[in-house]
Amino acid sequence: MLVMLKQKPPLLLLLVAPVFLIVLYTACTKKSTPLKDKYVISTNVDSLSFTDSGGTKTFTITANAPMAVYLNSGTDWVNYSPRDTVNPASGYTVTVTVPSFGDLNSRRSTQLTIRCGDLASDAVIRKFISISQTGPVAGPRDPGIYALKDLSDLAVAVAGNQDCSKWQDANGVINLMNDIDAGTSLIPCIGGQIVTTDTVGAFGGIFDGHGHTIKGTLDGKGKPIVALFTRLGPTGVIKNLTVDVTAVNDYANTDVQPHLAALVGFVVTATTGDIENCVAKGSLTRTGTATNPRVGGIAAYGRCNIIGCSNYATITASCNRVAGISGAGGGAVIIKDCNNYGDIHVDCSAAQVGGIIGQLNGQTITGCTNNGNLTATANGNTVIGGIAGNSQGSSSIGSAASPCANKGKITLTVSTAAPGATCGAGGVSGGESAAVPFVNCSNSADVASQVDNAVIAVGGIVGNASTATAITNCTNGGATNITSAQNAGGMIGLTTKAMTLTGCSNAGNINWLGATVAAKFIGGMIGSDKASILTSCTYGGTVLGAPGTSANAIGF
Repeated sequence: MLVMLKQKPPLLLLLVAPVFLIVLYTACTKKSTPLKDKYVISTNVDSLSFTDSGGTKTFTITANAPMAVYLNSGTDWVNYSPRDTVNPASGYTVTVTVPSFGDLNSRRSTQLTIRCGDLASDAVIRKFISISQTGPVAGPRDPGIYALKDLSDLAVAVAGNQDCSKWQDANGVINLMNDIDAGTSLIPCIGGQIVTTDTVGAFGGIFDGHGHTIKGTLDGKGKPIVALFTRLGPTGVIKNLTVDVTAVNDYANTDVQPHLAALVGFVVTATTGDIENCVAKGSLTRTGTATNPRVGGIAAYGRCNIIGCSNYATITASCNRVAGISGAGGGAVIIKDCNNYGDIHVDCSAAQVGGIIGQLNGQTITGCTNNGNLTATANGNTVIGGIAGNSQGSSSIGSAASPCANKGKITLTVSTAAPGATCGAGGVSGGESAAVPFVNCSNSADVASQVDNAVIAVGGIVGNASTATAITNCTNGGATNITSAQNAGGMIGLTTKAMTLTGCSNAGNINWLGATVAAKFIGGMIGSDKASILTSCTYGGTVLGAPGTSANAIGF
């Protein structure tokens, strides 16, 4: 008979088992501290509400652990700061900014999320701050431009030569009803993209900004003409408008001549149209190479009257017609009572750079002042001046009643290419190639060439002059330095024709660059001369360190 014996468990197992069961029981029954009890967030508000005008509001956070604030993804109309992860804080202030919102009877909302706890592992608690904004609440509204969408719709209509009467008041004026801040959205370029006298796609109405501002980034991608209004027709009027934009033109094709401006790109021609009481702010950048591109703070190619306008935008360009007010122009129109405050930097062959106009060609300039610092590379016949880059055509600068003045530094810098034979820098005009009279013009800032080359000409009023003309009652002020390797004068750096100077005065210092070329043709009034006539002129300042007199008024 087979007997089965029951095996006893090992002694060690009998001893360990109870201990294991106790530990297991303890682990299973022990409760971890809930996150809501471990971490604490409190805020002084749970929501922020904004009206259609937008604005800035703050709220405070108190937390007992590291915290971070996040905005809902896809929200592009709210800015907040600071955005850093912070340690436990009491009364930590967050600032929230919202732009204006012009959509009638509309509402938009989002939220900020506050995380507090172990941020790396996301073992956190969360609190939400709701943000909302309502647009204007109204019934039927007066015609006009209220929001970015209105601008976009207007852009489509103008480009397609469509009826724009839905935005016009009883007098046919399109009124901007409030400021528009586009935020991260793009501002449309209004109008067509052709550079001809054809009026298709040109704005021919009246746009009144009423002192309001359009702010943001212009939608210039792939466009040869980048400006709020790409083309202005013969009857087009833009007035009382401030445009504060970031704008870039990098168009490189040769099919259309590139233009860049804050307000108007290309003026078809003028009959009754003009640009008046407008302001440009922000930054304008033209890159790449193309045939004769034009850049201006107010207008790139301004063949219309421009009156009472100012530019504060910084301009950086690789093109050859550049200025704070109008890059170039044409026709018997006026630029009156305009001011440039923006700095301008140009690197381009044969550039014509001015504080007011780059290529002056037929316009009358009166009552205008440049306050910005202008810099251009001396490359291939470059000319740069406080009022005009090059003066040509049936033009004039200044008058007895409305003088023009330069108060910004004018500088020709070294270029990797050899300087051209007519490179010039002037307090008023860099070059002069027609009988353009200069009346009651003044310079009160340094005008200098940094180029060690004898072909550069620098003058307090005109750098390089090649046509006989009259300079009347013009002044190069004291505490100014007119500096060149050769061809430097208080009025004119170099002239190849006999000029007539009447009632002019120099009180500035006429200096030699100290270059390898000889210190020739440096005079108190004219550096290198061609039998000019000086009548009732006043001599002062210094010429190569010596007191300025009639004896050293002409350089040798």
